[in-house]
Amino acid sequence: MNLKALIVEDEENSQELLSLFLSDYCPDISIVGFSKTITKAIKLIAKEKPDIVFLDIELEDGNGFELLNQFSPFEFLTIFITGYENFTLDALRHSACDYILKPFSIVELKNAVARAKSRVKIWETINVIVKSENNLIQEEGKLILRTAKKTKVITLNEILYIDSDDPYSRIYLTNGNSLYIQERLKKLNDFLPDYFFRIHKSYLVNLKMVKEWDHGRGGNLLLNDNTELTISYRNKKEFKERIESLKLNQ
Repeated sequence: MNLKALIVEDEENSQELLSLFLSDYCPDISIVGFSKTITKAIKLIAKEKPDIVFLDIELEDGNGFELLNQFSPFEFLTIFITGYENFTLDALRHSACDYILKPFSIVELKNAVARAKSRVKIWETINVIVKSENNLIQEEGKLILRTAKKTKVITLNEILYIDSDDPYSRIYLTNGNSLYIQERLKKLNDFLPDYFFRIHKSYLVNLKMVKEWDHGRGGNLLLNDNTELTISYRNKKEFKERIESLKLNQ
């Protein structure tokens, strides 16, 4: 698997060393550019569309997180290579693929690249909906999901439930397939019709697909495909009211 990479680093020696290591030990990584600044990096990313960005924390005109804030986490993978060890949590919050401290070893670099390749393969096997304006449209019982490359139309009655993988959500369909969308569950809960109900902080369920549920506080429910999900006791009362109302109006 050949991947394109951009090196965003304000120290020339570090740029050269990383470039040399990648050339010698990761020959399937093609370097498409170098940048010392956020401003230039933004332009290079837009032009070259790299698969991986090797990113330092402190740059000439700001820090690496300011750069990442300009893009969707799914537009490229980020591997931090930095001398600062106290930004690991921030890196995770920005969906970084890896975080390597200087001075780094060849083994660390090769392992990071291997993890990036694995992540790319996963992205290729799931349908990732990239966040953009109006990427979610509900129309005549259908959910229209738009990406830069295609538009996917899902009938709402195809949806069993939606699982939170914050800040993303995974939509499970009646045909056994699933897809990811870059929207939080809360937004989907507000966006979809009333027969979609958030039974738990992690699950948004199509009430039309509910086959049975436990009595009492909390418990579980069973969907038509025999998927079993937990109901939060805080949401149980409203769940019963909503599903009973739905049954009466059908």
